[in-house]
Amino acid sequence: MDSDGGNNPQYEKPKQLLENKFSSYAFRNLNRVLDDLISDRGLFIATFPIGQDNCEIDHSLFNEEFKHFNVSEIHFYFMKQINEITWRQDDISIDKLKERQFKWKEGTHYLCIMEVTK
Repeated sequence: MDSDGGNNPQYEKPKQLLENKFSSYAFRNLNRVLDDLISDRGLFIATFPIGQDNCEIDHSLFNEEFKHFNVSEIHFYFMKQINEITWRQDDISIDKLKERQFKWKEGTHYLCIMEVTK
């Protein structure tokens, strides 16, 4: 759903604001899926990394661009990486993650699970 954050030499950074709402390809594409493919009251689950070398999706999450989705409910769950193979659910909020975005420790990453009901 998202780009590789510029690690690929053919990567093209998103225009200023995609569709005047979204700053990442991931949220723009997610919006298209929700609008075009999910039926009313349908459930869609997306997962994406937070705190990786690609900060575009972090930016979309922290700026609450999900509020532009035409859906009835959105729930977020965050998993914190404990070590190479262990993840644990963390009750951290989006605001707290946003505060930490410039303080990521090497090897400390989060996974966002976004549950969307149309």
